[in-house]
Amino acid sequence: MHDEQATESAPARELLHFSRSRDANQLASFVRLRVLKPERVQWRRGIQAAQRYRSEHDDLRVPYGYRTPDDWSPAGFPLGVWIADCRRHYNAGTLDGDRIVQLEKLGMLWSLFDARFDEGLAAAAA
Repeated sequence: MHDEQATESAPARELLHFSRSRDANQLASFVRLRVLKPERVQWRRGIQAAQRYRSEHDDLRVPYGYRTPDDWSPAGFPLGVWIADCRRHYNAGTLDGDRIVQLEKLGMLWSLFDARFDEGLAAAAA
């Protein structure tokens, strides 16, 4: 049991110490985020990494095997896979509208093939 507690953050350990009174909204938010909808944590990490990548590379053409460097937060995040999954869900029509908007604000290319084709046409026309 002690090892399990060591993996939780200090704020999480404090919040889950039930011998003290707790704010019900804060506790509900914690349970919703960590237990009921943990994919939101992965989404936040992905958006954070995508924002950093965009600011450093001016696009979101992330190679599939790309993982965030150790000096980034989050470090070691599989951003290339995450971006590919976002594209796959978008093309399948299963990506949430709010998430689509967030990615489009970052300049997401939903189809690298189409983007490269357009670039080829523009180069041929020049």
